This record gives sequence, structure tokens and C-alpha cells, in this order.
Amino acid sequence: MRGLRTAIVAGVLAAAAPAFAGTVNATLSTVSPSVTNLSVSFNGGGFENCYVGQLDWVNNTGTDPLVGSSFSTFCIDGTQNVYLGGTVTYTVGSLATSPQPVDVYPYGMGAERALRLTDFWNKYMSTTTGSVIVPAGYTANQANAAFQIGIWEIEYDSPTSTTGPINFTPDLYNGNFKLQTTASSDPSVVLAQSWLTADLSTAGSAYSLYALQSDTAQDQVFGVLNPPPVGGEVPVVPLPAALPMGAAMLSGMGLIARLRRRNR
Repeated sequence: MRGLRTAIVAGVLAAAAPAFAGTVNATLSTVSPSVTNLSVSFNGGGFENCYVGQLDWVNNTGTDPLVGSSFSTFCIDGTQNVYLGGTVTYTVGSLATSPQPVDVYPYGMGAERALRLTDFWNKYMSTTTGSVIVPAGYTANQANAAFQIGIWEIEYDSPTSTTGPINFTPDLYNGNFKLQTTASSDPSVVLAQSWLTADLSTAGSAYSLYALQSDTAQDQVFGVLNPPPVGGEVPVVPLPAALPMGAAMLSGMGLIARLRRRNR
């Protein structure tokens, strides 16, 4: 049974993480399956209407050991921009030290939030399709939007202490990341609230998360399937489906298109 975290978790993460793959030069190709438009605020800024969805990229540097020749991400940076058709050179780095430059906490989101976000990813990201799980009664678009909202709520507003509980009480209408209350009936917001209040301690451990960091462009998070247990086989998992989108600019605030608790 999982309990509270201890400060040792940061050291454990550093020791367990594989060597990062250096830089990735990638072009943002699509956002799909479509986008949800919501009004959001980051770090006390004004509300802005934003597209919420999943981002898909072409890796111009070839097949990278972590991200592959094409890959999909979610945004973890509320203050910078990416552009449809634009090319960014990213550094593959630690989720805990992201986003760069820091806009969430003194040194990035920190180990506790990164671990909680990894639990969230493992709970709601399919290991067979590589896409966000779509519950009955929802569309893929709504599920992707809910997933992005959940990522931002965890990153910006969940507890930062390494002794904090795995679960927390989300508040999507107050804090460093917030939605306008008029969005409370939007299906993606309803789903995000449901996912965030679920027990994250039941998440699996199939994925590890990594960050794409840039000082001048919106940082991203992506997941990589972990190796199977000894004697097992690596499942063939396609990358999350690309999302077609026609907006010319996807901003950190204008695009919500935005490691594992182990104490037992």
C-alpha cells in the first residue's frame, strides 16, 4: 500500500532514469483529432481563449532513441509559444526540472509533481494504442482536452512537498492554473475533474515521462513504454494519434494542445 513520499525520491529518480538523448529538432505537424476551445489563465495572468489538444511532431533529426521519427506530446509550459508548421530544437530532459525557463516553481515543477503527473499518465494513457483512453460517452477530442487539463492542474497546483500524498483535491477554477467557471459544464472539464479526483495510487507503471525543454519555445511532455519484466516482450505500441489542426499559432497559454510513486 502506498504511503507518503520522502525526499529520497529525487535521488532515486535520477539514478533510475536513462541517459537523455540530447537534442531533438522537430516540426509541429498537427493537432488532433480536433481542438477544444477553453478560456484559461496561468500564474495570475488574464484569461485567454485557448485550443486544447494533443500535439504531433516530425523529428527532423531522424529516429531518436526516445522520441522516434514522429511522436506526440502534451504541453507543460503556460508562458511560451509553439506554431503549427514551426520547427523547434529541444533538449530531452527531466520532467522534474521542466518547464524551462522555470515558470512553475523555483526549479521547475519538482520531483513530487513530476511523479504525480507520471501516475496520471499511466492511469489514463493506453498501452495498446498509445493514445489517451476515451471513456464511454466521450469523444477522443474531449478525452485529450481532459488529459491536458489534468496535466496542467497537477503541474501548476498539486502539492510540491516530497512528503505529500499521492492524491490531492483539485481546484480547476483557482490557483496558478485555472479555467473560467463558465467552463464547468464542458464535457472535457467534467472528465478532467473526474480523472483528477480518482485514486492515482492504482495507476500502473508502463510509461516513463520525459520533457522536451527549450528556453524560447513551449516545453512538452512525452511518454515512453518501459521495458517489460525479464522474460516478457515489449508490446508494439503506436504513438498517440496525430491531431489535425488549422490554427496558425499555438501558444503556451493559447495551446492546451499542454516518475512514478513508488512508496508502498
